[in-house]
Amino acid sequence: MSRVTFNRFKITQPAQSLLDQYLRVYPAQTIHFEPRSLPAISSPSLFKNDHPLFLDLGCGVGDYTIQFALDHPRANLIGIDHHYKSLHFALNQLAGTSIQNILFIRSDLRFLLKLIPDSSTDGVFLLFPPPPTKPNLETGHFFNQDFVSHLHRILKLHAEITFITDNLIYLEQKSLLFAPNLFTSRQITDTSAYSTRFHKKWLKKGITTRGNIFTKKYP
Repeated sequence: MSRVTFNRFKITQPAQSLLDQYLRVYPAQTIHFEPRSLPAISSPSLFKNDHPLFLDLGCGVGDYTIQFALDHPRANLIGIDHHYKSLHFALNQLAGTSIQNILFIRSDLRFLLKLIPDSSTDGVFLLFPPPPTKPNLETGHFFNQDFVSHLHRILKLHAEITFITDNLIYLEQKSLLFAPNLFTSRQITDTSAYSTRFHKKWLKKGITTRGNIFTKKYP
């Protein structure tokens, strides 16, 4: 099998059986021009059941995604990322398992959220999303007001968005997008329950991580 590299990790191309079972690809062009040709992002459509649906947006290599699925066998979790190498790493972690309540989707979040039905999602995780590296990149950054509006639309009433980052300025800036008439909020000071590769990296370096949980309070 071919090999690729992801940072310092060497990644083996996932077996075709893993790709078929756990990975779906939603091209931006298809979402734009032929959205009805793609399955809706919902439990009935993708898992053939009505279990609660959670989304891990920007899931990276899937550490938290997989652990959540293992800890919550009666819930469905979809990890979404645009980076093939990260997703291949995640799929390889599933080799030899029999997990049935997890999928990964490769797509661009700016387009994919349009395929998620209204009030269909029980929770969203935004764990260490990358801030824009330069001020002039803020305009095209996915985490904007339109993105938050889509999150409000797809969430069920009282469902939660968990947002965690090591960049406290970024946390303050993006938290302002969650209008208080639509969401309640509470702070997370202990982020140990949301372990990802980035979280472990920052802990080793003594970097503080913080977050907020936003709860949809208005339909």
